Amino acid sequence: MAIAMCYFMVLQAPVVQSECCVDAKKLDYTVEDGTCASAGGKASGNGKCVITICGNGEALRGAYCGRGSCNVFGCDCDGGCLGSGWEQTFLQNAAQYKVSLLGWSWTSLSAAERVYEGGLKILDEVKINIG
Repeated sequence: MAIAMCYFMVLQAPVVQSECCVDAKKLDYTVEDGTCASAGGKASGNGKCVITICGNGEALRGAYCGRGSCNVFGCDCDGGCLGSGWEQTFLQNAAQYKVSLLGWSWTSLSAAERVYEGGLKILDEVKINIG
């Protein structure tokens, strides 16, 4: 009977899916009329700027790209994830500063992924120092 009950509970259990808002884009750009900060970013040298944006095209505020608060993993954010215009929306919002996009790359806001990548970087440095 216990096996039948467990079997029934597993089959009838709802599937839990949680959207995670851990994807962001790092944009490299230049500004003709203004400063890097005018468009929301920071100077990265040689007249270039950098900004990390969420899907709504705005600078990352906080740890994740959720509309509201998220759990510690960046998932189950109140209201879901922010927009979907990415760099196009960023360029529209910063048009008055004559921003030119030089390039972009995906970046993960996942704490677990950052820890993993940081660990790999440390291991690479140890290999370089040892051998």
